[in-house]
Amino acid sequence: MIPKRIPVLLVPLLLAGCLQVEVNGPVTSAEITITPLRSARSPVAGVETRSLRAVSEQYAENWSEWNDRTRLALLGVADLDAGELADDKLYLVTAGGGQDQDANGDGRIDNVPRGLARSMHAIMTGAQLRQPLVRVNLLTEAIYQLVAEELDQISNPQVKRRLSEYARKLVGDVNRDGQRDYEDVLQWSQAGNSPYLGEEILLQRMSRSIYDPFYGAEQIRLDAENLVDAASWFPADRTSPYADLLVGCATPIVVEDLCRFRELPLIGQQAAFPGVDDIMPRLVVSHDWMIGRFRELLQAMPADLLLLFRSVAAVVIGGDVRPAFYSGASATIFLDGDFFWLSAEEQADISTEADFRLEFADQVAFADLWRYVAGNERAYPPADETDLFGSRDFQDVVSRSAVLLFHELAHAADFFRPQFLDRLSPGGTPFETSLPLLSDELLERRPLRSAELAGVGQVLYFGAEPTEAESSYTPRQIGAFFDPDRASDLYAYASPREDLAMLFEEAMMYLHFGFRRDLAFTTVPPEDTVDRVCEDFVVGYGMRGRLATEQVLPRARQVVAGLLPERSYGAELGSLPQPVPLRTDTDWCSSIDLGQPLSARKSLSGSRGLSPDDWRRPYR
Repeated sequence: MIPKRIPVLLVPLLLAGCLQVEVNGPVTSAEITITPLRSARSPVAGVETRSLRAVSEQYAENWSEWNDRTRLALLGVADLDAGELADDKLYLVTAGGGQDQDANGDGRIDNVPRGLARSMHAIMTGAQLRQPLVRVNLLTEAIYQLVAEELDQISNPQVKRRLSEYARKLVGDVNRDGQRDYEDVLQWSQAGNSPYLGEEILLQRMSRSIYDPFYGAEQIRLDAENLVDAASWFPADRTSPYADLLVGCATPIVVEDLCRFRELPLIGQQAAFPGVDDIMPRLVVSHDWMIGRFRELLQAMPADLLLLFRSVAAVVIGGDVRPAFYSGASATIFLDGDFFWLSAEEQADISTEADFRLEFADQVAFADLWRYVAGNERAYPPADETDLFGSRDFQDVVSRSAVLLFHELAHAADFFRPQFLDRLSPGGTPFETSLPLLSDELLERRPLRSAELAGVGQVLYFGAEPTEAESSYTPRQIGAFFDPDRASDLYAYASPREDLAMLFEEAMMYLHFGFRRDLAFTTVPPEDTVDRVCEDFVVGYGMRGRLATEQVLPRARQVVAGLLPERSYGAELGSLPQPVPLRTDTDWCSSIDLGQPLSARKSLSGSRGLSPDDWRRPYR
């Protein structure tokens, strides 16, 4: 594609195979090397993008007559001889050094150009390098940073697919060929008419990683992740006074990225009893339908859940957010869009990538399963269960979302307890704030005791290498460690923060929905089992309503009273139904019905596959 606003007389000069290097503006005097991907051998080296002086002298006759945009279009360009490069082979293009001639991106040549502290990269085929004009730019660098991590695990065809998958997140049809793929990223320029799809702040942060030697490899990788993964995010309410801040404030990488409370206060600093209209201006989404759905869900939720938002500065719902999590550094909750869709069309906007932590479960010899129940039935269907039209029931989505929200909001209220919000300085940031944590107080007063399960927690939730004993514990052994201890769920052994969140989540789901929680440690079917069904998971230990046990209930009382100081739920928690053991030596699905004999229950499960909801929760 010929750059726009270039005089016709210059067009032939750009048709011989050119490579342009650009950060915010074109980069002159950058050294170019081209190597086969995954190889240090360099078939093309010693090529440079021409210096400003060389270009101005080459076009001295017209240089003074052209405006800056025309001049900039000719800068940062290197002539390539790509004749020996194979069309279908992948090459790594590296541009090192040089000076950005328009570092502030205002379309004018800077009086003092800005040097590059880091090399920039692009992955291209030989055929792409022979095109009239291709670019190494911020988007190719971001994509390279993400792909580089997996180059040793994926094939070249997979690399090509990954390049286009990432490209579709970043830009539209730049070259106007009717497709959106990696070719568009290679043609993209900040000076062109096809903008980056994300918020401008993400581009600015990516460029600082190139300019400034202060930023290391980890910082540029994180900036690249934000540039790609958050490219679809936008504020739900463009009229919100915080609209221009939300994405940047939610995605800090270094200290200077942090937003101060005077810029983006916690919701509770402005509304002591937040309502839906106080929360929606803090929402960031990846798809339009999420805006109305979140409002509908908030309107259907208990008042206690809205109250918990006072400890939050921003909310992000993304089709690619997995697992969901809370960030204390930005006081932001990040929610997986999979919890919120109703129709097949909405579901199509949600990533199908699995929670990375599911792989950790392969290192142990038991399965950790859970579900919420109402009576002897599931409280809501599995996430993948739909009607004939691929739709889900709204009330079921309310129930599933409440579990997620109570859990993540417990983290927020732990970090920023409502009784301490008046201690926050307007000039402070969430990251710099140090308030007493209720989870620390719980750890001090009523700690968990099982050293065995503390080790298992590191394996299951952080991927630690298991000891020989940890890798071979049976479901019954795990149950023997767990039963006398004080946790409501095995996830409590991930950290004191998760211990608190699990207690609070289970208590709130009972208090507001009447749901009780089943948990079980079961056998794991052989690896060669193609379709795992309920009968393949045999309960070695299980319990319904463990929250009511004498060792767990005092901890739940402490957590609920601390996170919701305005409420008094002592009597309700004191009247929790007594915990009931699940039948052992029966399958997981049959164990849901406590009122029938084993022979009758066995027929209930049929050949149903194990629901993804039964596995470890996809949030943290």
